[in-house]
Amino acid sequence: MLDFEGPIDPQSVDALLLARVQLEGVFSLCLMLEDPKYVTAYVQDHWRKQYVEYLIAKEETKLLPRYQGFETPELQRLVILGNQFGITPAHIHTVDTEELGMPLPAGVVETPIHPFPTPGKGIRKIISSPEKKRMLERLYAKYVYLCSFAHGLPQANLFKNMFDSRFPDRKFVRDSDVKHSYEHQVVGEAYITSFMSIAQCAAELSVLYPNNIEIIEAACRAWKQLAGASLFTKAVWEIRTQKLLGALA
Repeated sequence: MLDFEGPIDPQSVDALLLARVQLEGVFSLCLMLEDPKYVTAYVQDHWRKQYVEYLIAKEETKLLPRYQGFETPELQRLVILGNQFGITPAHIHTVDTEELGMPLPAGVVETPIHPFPTPGKGIRKIISSPEKKRMLERLYAKYVYLCSFAHGLPQANLFKNMFDSRFPDRKFVRDSDVKHSYEHQVVGEAYITSFMSIAQCAAELSVLYPNNIEIIEAACRAWKQLAGASLFTKAVWEIRTQKLLGALA
């Protein structure tokens, strides 16, 4: 999406939305490495979303003859998938109750599938390492900023106006200033955030695989570039990553 050589496309600001997705992966991985129960929560939340989509489609098409029978193979697929993720009949009946208002069968205890924690909620569940929690708190400020571009908040619209040659007020800003702002606030921000997210996930995996030199070496090579790339990457390096990677860092 980013082309810093040719004309600036205002829609390329949406690259910051994708960078936010990469950063969210760091929060998810850190939480799943905290305790295996969060891996279960991750896959069960995924299953629940698919099952709700199935229920919606089933309700919307139940009076259309050409759709009769479609639900059987899809339900079978979801049951097989659920078996892999620890989904029980009680989970299924509970979702039916929550989404359709169906009463629970006699003897079935309500067993909800809770949503996988979002980054803000996930931070509060980090107890294994004070440095890990502090790092995620620092990254959360960046995450909140990038959410502006996912939610269409003023910062996103301001950038799109600034980088749109058709915007009336653009004539009051020099082209060189617009290009400089684009390179630093969009291109640089997106690339650094995306690269840092991948590199930090590799560094976090070194906790699970402390003897895997390839993982540690790959993270070290990446962080050699990242440690001083920006204020927020330097903060992450000082708070968590330098200690995490040990002597090789």
